[in-house]
Amino acid sequence: MKRHLTGLAALVAFLLLGGSTPRAFGEEQQKNEADVATDVVSLEDLLKAKITVSSSQGETILESSSVVTVIDRKTIEQHGYRTVEEALQSVVGITVMRSYLLQGMVTSRGVLQDLYANKNLVLINNVPSWHAVTGESRLERVGINDVERIEVLRGPASVLYGSQAYTSAINIVTRSAQPGTQAADATIGTRGESGSYRMSAKSGFELDLGVNRDRGQRTGYNFLDENGTMGIVNDYADAFDTTMQAKYKGNTFQLNAYDTKMNTFGSAPAYKLGANTPHLLNGLLTSYQFDHKFVSKLTMLGRAFYDTEYREFSRDNIDAVYAPIDGYRSGATVRANYAATKQVSFDVGTDYEYRFTRQATSRNRLTGALLDGFTDKGAREASVFSQVDWKPGRWRLVGGTRYTNNSLSGGNVSSRGTVGYRITDRDAVKFVVGQSYRSPSLFELFTASPNISGNPNLRPETSDSVELVYQRAHGGLYTQVSGYWAKYDQKIFRQKGTPPATAPNPNAPVFYINGTPFNGTGIEAEAKYTNDRLGTVFANVDLVGGTSGDLVIEQPGSYMNYNFRYVPKYNVKAGLARQWGPVGASASLDHSGATDGAFGPVGGWSDVQMNIWYEHPARGVRVRHTLSGRNLLNADIAFPEYSRRRANVNELPLGADPGVFYTLGIHF
Repeated sequence: MKRHLTGLAALVAFLLLGGSTPRAFGEEQQKNEADVATDVVSLEDLLKAKITVSSSQGETILESSSVVTVIDRKTIEQHGYRTVEEALQSVVGITVMRSYLLQGMVTSRGVLQDLYANKNLVLINNVPSWHAVTGESRLERVGINDVERIEVLRGPASVLYGSQAYTSAINIVTRSAQPGTQAADATIGTRGESGSYRMSAKSGFELDLGVNRDRGQRTGYNFLDENGTMGIVNDYADAFDTTMQAKYKGNTFQLNAYDTKMNTFGSAPAYKLGANTPHLLNGLLTSYQFDHKFVSKLTMLGRAFYDTEYREFSRDNIDAVYAPIDGYRSGATVRANYAATKQVSFDVGTDYEYRFTRQATSRNRLTGALLDGFTDKGAREASVFSQVDWKPGRWRLVGGTRYTNNSLSGGNVSSRGTVGYRITDRDAVKFVVGQSYRSPSLFELFTASPNISGNPNLRPETSDSVELVYQRAHGGLYTQVSGYWAKYDQKIFRQKGTPPATAPNPNAPVFYINGTPFNGTGIEAEAKYTNDRLGTVFANVDLVGGTSGDLVIEQPGSYMNYNFRYVPKYNVKAGLARQWGPVGASASLDHSGATDGAFGPVGGWSDVQMNIWYEHPARGVRVRHTLSGRNLLNADIAFPEYSRRRANVNELPLGADPGVFYTLGIHF
């Protein structure tokens, strides 16, 4: 096992960063460094930024009718986030976990994913992206160097986005140039390379292009598998991606492509089932969008998209049998916003989507012969929604409803409502009620392997929630405190036992079922403070708990399985960044409380990261040198293995050995 070092190093780092400003980089020298970026994003900038994850028209954080957190570009640079996954891990109420098969599994408010992360919707510039067969979104589709900001809506978002936004919606907004300018960036370092180019002509044409390669850290784990076999799993994740946007007079074309290779703990956590063999993922998303303001009060949006993804992993330790999962989504969206008066506006729209599985099979590597699985399954989903927004004085009242019809799962009505009140220009309170919905994935319905069976009788997952939120922005300090209660019903998970006779494989030892209702409650508190002398400080705390209403007692051993058994009761996240002229430093702490695994406790952990950078002008460009340290306390970062719940495998480690990395960045 890894060594556990004292927390003194983290405390010393924070105290050093909070100390007095060195004389060598005083105010006079800072004024002479005109080409060096400052480290502070003002509170005014934060409050004025328009976010789109919670509204079709864009709104500020204080105006938002939902609970939203924004990770801005400056925060990404200050804390040296290497991936979108790292950045999201700093958000209150969000945990990025892993299963034995996949890394980068976003979990919101303690509602656990099964094997695939299909309860949180990821959007790229407001375009949904997720695997048509299994339903999960991949965070590595966009390199962090291309990200302008990440907008995180916690809680139900089905009225806005439909089926997949069950517990959160995450909008990744890519960088763009200011009108009449162009810019380029490049990075190279011990963990990978990236390059981007952005231009915006005065004619209105805009082009943004980014290419990134991330070489993940290599970590070797001594792993005892569920069959009692000891060996080494070399854990890593390498990613390549490119994102392009072209805009001209209300027309936007977007292309995103990615190619990822990661090692796994197997198609099940066992060496004979593929532990320590690679998992390949790739995909292509294209979309065309047209925005137009027909009259002063009417705005229309139309979008068409095509999203295809392929995944492949081994089912044994010699790669004689492999499992390809291949599918696509295509569809269209039409939305209209009508501003009847300055106080009242209406949103209406319709969405249509077709999901198709080319294959989700097991095949012989040499011959390609089909061994098990399913092919050529599809589903159609159509929905209509409407929303009214009324702003009488300091009040804001928002109400909306979406009706969804899935060709396999039937119809659903989800609604939401918000009552907000601006106490002052700097204080706001809001009360939010909402519902969410997720239709079963094609994989959950139809998979047929020797190890697991789908279930065509599955019903959609639903939830009902209530939230109370208080926000305050004053004197460089922004705070948001929210409390919520939610009821989750029909949660889909893997159950040991005999599948129904109508299942695709009625002889499988495990099958998908719907769970019984359970409740979740929590408090989320976040604060961000900006000051020219102290720099930028953030601190986030979330407390989460829930009932065991979804309890299933499994045999043998009368094992008690339920969602909140595996969820830590609290998480703490904090960071500090400041800059002295051309030199800057940052430190961050991510602490997760202890919880239970299937066969014993899973210890809490504290992940401390630090960055030191130096930037300077050189021949018309800005150069930045960054030295980054990861997991400086050498903590055992691990998550419960709750999907299979088999002997020996109580937890799964997240590849995070201590390491120091260098990055050279050039801004043209």
